[in-house]
Amino acid sequence: MPFWRLYYHIVWATWRRAPFITPEVEPTIHRIIGSKAILEKAHVYALNGMADHIHLVVTIPPSHKVSSLMHRVKGASSHFISERYGKAFKWQKGYGVLTVGPSGLETAVAYVQNQKQHHADGTIINALEYFTADDIGPQLATLSFDPPSE
Repeated sequence: MPFWRLYYHIVWATWRRAPFITPEVEPTIHRIIGSKAILEKAHVYALNGMADHIHLVVTIPPSHKVSSLMHRVKGASSHFISERYGKAFKWQKGYGVLTVGPSGLETAVAYVQNQKQHHADGTIINALEYFTADDIGPQLATLSFDPPSE
């Protein structure tokens, strides 16, 4: 296996941001998300959130796709929650994901571990907390290349 350090900070919300993740439900949801992520070969550094969203800091091998991890984690957790609590539960479509460098990992983990305090103090990072389906990624200038001549 080649050398790799791929750290991700992933955020996703409940359907329509419904405040479903109550203190009574939260430990179960976190346990299901964490255990499914581990089964998918992720190493979980931090997992926390609020009543309407989840933050997850993980690393996954380069042979795994973030989209596959999220599909499986969200699917397994929504299925389990619906079965366990007897009412349909689903996550909002999509998720937000940012890469974290090795030097930023400790900061990302601390931010996730202190979610409730950040929200209470108003010290949240908006770009990590609120996004829409219209957010399609960076719109910065990129290099351009001329097609090879034949």
